[in-house]
Amino acid sequence: MIEINGEIQNVNTFYTQVSSKGHKSVKSELFLKLEKDKRTYKIFKNIEQSWSNEKYELIKKRLKKSGKAKVRIKENQQSKIEPEVFQLATGENDILYDMDDVKSELRFIFPFLLIMGVFGIGVYVNHKFPNRIKDLIGKKPTHNNV
Repeated sequence: MIEINGEIQNVNTFYTQVSSKGHKSVKSELFLKLEKDKRTYKIFKNIEQSWSNEKYELIKKRLKKSGKAKVRIKENQQSKIEPEVFQLATGENDILYDMDDVKSELRFIFPFLLIMGVFGIGVYVNHKFPNRIKDLIGKKPTHNNV
């Protein structure tokens, strides 16, 4: 990781309606330009149907108040025009955005998907082999004696 420090040239938030497979939602983006730096630093998040991202608005306000910013990016993204931001802080080292923030918002998804996967496999196996499942559980299968 490398850290880029600088005076803020411009910081702004934008909201754009996006569509995927017929589902419309809103993407919020925060753009940051530093003086004497050609790169544009951008963070973004899908905020569903809301047209305001309070966290990004607060980050923008605090960056403007500070006048300086510290941005951390991966070393291999130095030459990109819009590198992926891993950490964003004011000039006073007050961390405003961290990649861990994004990860912590999504941490419930893995256990949920795991449970749904196991449930789906169980339903499929029970449907495909009902007699074997009943034998395993200890119930006797019902047979039609005609």
